[in-house]
Amino acid sequence: MSSVLRGGPDFEPVAFIDDKKSLQGSNINGIRVYGSDSLPELVRHRKIDRILLALPSASRRRRREILTQLEPLGVHVQSLPTSPT
Repeated sequence: MSSVLRGGPDFEPVAFIDDKKSLQGSNINGIRVYGSDSLPELVRHRKIDRILLALPSASRRRRREILTQLEPLGVHVQSLPTSPT
């Protein structure tokens, strides 16, 4: 796991979101993986105020779709750089 995803003094990861159905419900280093449809409930119940968007292989279109989905949740979104294509 990337060191940025392990947390630190500024944030603590509480959930992963992944589109792959095969990963949903599993745990990565003790952190549960959810589908994107769980985001509104997670933000409310876990009092999430910041989301780290780490999708290096996602297309620009998919990234825009995700940002559009996150916008009404009122959370700060940070993004890791994308992979060079």
